[in-house]
Amino acid sequence: MRRAAAAAVADPLIRAAYRGLLRRAPDEAGLRQWRRRLRAGLPWSAFLAELAESEEFASRVDRVIPLLSRLDGEIVLGSQLPDGSPIRMGGPCGEQSFVAPLVAARGAWEPALTRLLFALLRPGDTFLDGGANLGWFSVAAARATAPGGRVVAFEPGAETRELLRANLARNAVEAEVRPEALWNATERRSFSLVSEGLAYAHLAAASTAADAVPCAALDDLVASGLELGRLTVVKLDIEGAEPQALAGMRATVERHRPTLLVEVNSHCLERLGNTAGDVWDALAALGCAVEVLPEPHQEDAFAGLPVRAAAAGVPPLRRLTDRGDFLARVRRADDAVEAPSDVVQVVASPPPG
Repeated sequence: MRRAAAAAVADPLIRAAYRGLLRRAPDEAGLRQWRRRLRAGLPWSAFLAELAESEEFASRVDRVIPLLSRLDGEIVLGSQLPDGSPIRMGGPCGEQSFVAPLVAARGAWEPALTRLLFALLRPGDTFLDGGANLGWFSVAAARATAPGGRVVAFEPGAETRELLRANLARNAVEAEVRPEALWNATERRSFSLVSEGLAYAHLAAASTAADAVPCAALDDLVASGLELGRLTVVKLDIEGAEPQALAGMRATVERHRPTLLVEVNSHCLERLGNTAGDVWDALAALGCAVEVLPEPHQEDAFAGLPVRAAAAGVPPLRRLTDRGDFLARVRRADDAVEAPSDVVQVVASPPPG
């Protein structure tokens, strides 16, 4: 009787998971297998993870993404953060920069960087999110720094900023959301939306009043009263403006000594007249030690470098000490992809105070 009752509960959930992930009903053999394993203690989360990691699901991903991109309205995707807490992210169905990575990675957004963030942050810390976009890292940091922590999220795009606020509310976390684009001066500059998606909107090299957004040096904001508490990590993913933003936060970095997570995207840097070398120079001016967190497909480009284990579950960081070597390896990573350039994630540590 007990076994029949358990099956009555499990079977509809198994069928629902198959329909949602694999778009089909389970065959009888599969139904019996999962029923037996669940009864033996397999967690539901592990059952869903196995389905999502199956070859059958992987074969569907390329079909799912174009389908979603043709739909109107919002899609909300659920996942899990490294601390085991759930996260739900909403965004436009047609937003490829949001939908494609989450679907292709089975609901994870930059999983290695997310795990590193949790390794770096502690309760009570402050996280500064430069280029917060829809808020994945802002939500993650709010969880990692609770209780007593603080998240300051910068997002100059008006539409994206509202989606960011919605995702913070959806996950019941708080952050100070600010409209400025981080820069090296306090001024207004043009902000360009592009067809690739909201995440690729960027400051323009030339400025017009019609589409201008407020820009600010972080040091100026702090001097004007922005409270940063125990600033531990700064993330910069600001579509090529990283050198200017780093120049505008020198006093703040020297005071707080946060770890800097800086994206290097040669294509985006070039739009603002910058290069990967300018990122290196800005970090060198701050006295930072430079490491990279390679993606799996970048292993060849960063092979042979000294390795440091960042934390359990986080891929090892690769140390770079020479500017020319850094530029050569970034070029090698760029040459290995069909896109205009690859994204290299730099982890920079200022010297101890």
